[in-house]
Amino acid sequence: MPALMRANSCIGGAASSCAPAARTERSRRIPALLALTLAILVAGCGDDESGGEAGGRETADPALARTLGAAQLEEYKSGTVERAALEWWRTIQFSDEDGALGYYAKDVEVTEPLLGGQINVAQSQFLGIPTVESEETRGSKATLFIALQSPDPKAPPRSLSLRLVKEEGDWKIADNDLLAEAVARVNQLQEAQQDKGAG
Repeated sequence: MPALMRANSCIGGAASSCAPAARTERSRRIPALLALTLAILVAGCGDDESGGEAGGRETADPALARTLGAAQLEEYKSGTVERAALEWWRTIQFSDEDGALGYYAKDVEVTEPLLGGQINVAQSQFLGIPTVESEETRGSKATLFIALQSPDPKAPPRSLSLRLVKEEGDWKIADNDLLAEAVARVNQLQEAQQDKGAG
């Protein structure tokens, strides 16, 4: 019997005559829905941003593949200049202005709203796995020299420096220059693009 006739024969017919067909159709859909739900759950599983191989791992999100993960942080001991700098860097990558605020020295004039605005503009400038080139420490002050590879592998890495100071046994970011410079760089690029578009 054609499908249309089968459907019409159930209209106004006895419930018992139509129920087996409906149950059969539902029994086909339920395993498919279960399989789809399971696939979605499995796809959502994996390392969260606080651990595992978050940095440099294979992922559908290219930005996530270029963020620091636990593996990169654990290359340096807790309490070292490098570890403090990279932990701060990671807060920028994940737009965590509240977390970033806690890494600054007390006399640095930054606020959570200020950092939020700066990170919103310049976050892209911090994507990538920074390579620590060298570190200079003199008493309670340190400078970390970092290389950051561009997304374009043909482009040379950017050389950056970050100053830190020791406060109450912890290394803290000594100024907000690196983030402010990143904001200025993004603004200059945007202005240049606007001028090019207007020309």
